Parts: sequence; structure tokens; C-alpha cells
Amino acid sequence: MYHCIMLENIYDLIQVVQFFEPKSQLLNSLNQYPDKMLEWLIVMSHLDGKIPKFNDSAIGFAPSLELLKSYQVKLGLNDIIELENINYLSESGFISFENRKYKCLADVGDIGPKYLKGHGHSENMSFELSVGCKRLFVNSGIGTYQNGAQREYERSSFAHNTISINKMSSNEVWSSFRVARTSLCSLASMTYINDVAHFSIVQDGFKRLYKSYYHRREFEFGDNELVIRDDFFGKVDSNTHDAYFVLHVNSGWEVIENDGKVVITDERIITNINPPKGSTIS
Repeated sequence: MYHCIMLENIYDLIQVVQFFEPKSQLLNSLNQYPDKMLEWLIVMSHLDGKIPKFNDSAIGFAPSLELLKSYQVKLGLNDIIELENINYLSESGFISFENRKYKCLADVGDIGPKYLKGHGHSENMSFELSVGCKRLFVNSGIGTYQNGAQREYERSSFAHNTISINKMSSNEVWSSFRVARTSLCSLASMTYINDVAHFSIVQDGFKRLYKSYYHRREFEFGDNELVIRDDFFGKVDSNTHDAYFVLHVNSGWEVIENDGKVVITDERIITNINPPKGSTIS
């Protein structure tokens, strides 16, 4: 959301400088940024052209991708080249995979830059998924910046499509824009073999259970399926702990549970979910 606002501001500056100082060094400097910023936004947008609900992003408060593309053309800037269907945005900590059937976006980085975590959510390893041009799994998003129970929930791991242990968040978020102890999250491996992309991410967000306890999530992107594997390794106490894999289904879908399996449909698209054995579905 803020990325979109900043990009529009840069376009505004370019338009002003093009008019008053078309041969200035300032214009050359400004022209360095829009291409990369627009490419990043394209990679990070769903198939409906709108942004995902990571961190404090909200739809409808910033210029749309379509509007920003039009602005780029209006200013006579470079055309955007065709982008890869697999992207790892290392500086911002996201991965994106897209094929003819679905697009998945995942947060595989830390909660935010060390100098500014206030708009960050405890969403490590969470993801959003579009099937066709329709969003299927989305994070909860935000409804308020006011301090209180709603704001606390919206920033918690439980409000995102990720793992929570004992309903504990992987980062300690508090008040409206505060963060205490944080996890370290990093991409461990990335491969592409036989048309299947595989990402492995590790975080230490539940080290409050024990200092050497780690969560690993693997994404395996195939032509017709998405496989997500979660496992935990390291030292932990002898107590029993509950791991919750939360999935937030977008509106407009019907969820049907049958014999330990889940079917999600909108009458045109059918998505099957096969939880691991021993899972409790609720």
C-alpha cells in the first residue's frame, strides 16, 4: 500500500520536472526508480491486480496497479518487460509463484527492517493464494490502527495463514505499532526441478518455548497443486504443545468438510485440501 503511494509520488515529481527542467540531472535521478518499483508491484499483486494483505496493507487506500501502469505510459517511461513466474524478492522478504492456474505470494522474511517495525505483523511464512483471478486464501488484513483487542489480533500470527504454537505468535507484537522480541526468518533453499519450484524457509519464532527450537515451512509449487509442509526441530521441553495451521478463506467460497478432508468451491473452481493424518479440523 505505502509502496503504491510512494510510486505515485515519484511519478508526480517526474511529471513536474519533465515540464520545468526536462534536461536536468534531477530527472535522470528520478527516472532510475519507477521501473523497478512497478516491476516489484506487479510481482506482488494478485491475479485480480490488487495488493495482498501483508502487514498493514489495505485495499482501496492507494492508487491501483492499473492506474500506476497508465501513469508510467503517460510519462513516456520504459515498458515493463515480461517477468518471470518465479520470483524471490530478497530485500523485502517475499516470494511469488505464478502459473496458468494460480498465484501464491508468501512472506519469507523478518517482521520488518530493524529500524522500523511498527507496521509489521507477526506473519512469518504466511501466504496468500489466488486461483484463477479469484482470491482463495487471504490474511485477515486490518480494520483499525486503534490500540485494543482487534488491533492486537490483526497483528498476531493467528490472523495470518501460518503456524501458531499454543496460539502464540512468532513475534511479540503489542500496542498499535510496537514489537518486542522478534523472530529471524530466512530462505534456506530454492530449487526448480522438473517444472516444480521448491522453497524451504526456517524461522526461530518459537524460541520462547526453548532456545534451540525452529520451525521449517516448505512450499512446493507444481502445475496443478501447492504442497505446504511444516515441521519443527531442535530442543524443546517435555510438555505437549499444540500447533495450529490457520487458513483464512476469502468470501465467496463454500467450505465442505468430509471424512477428514476439505473441499473449497465456488461452483466453478474446486480446491481440495488434504491435511496430514492426525490433524483436527475446525
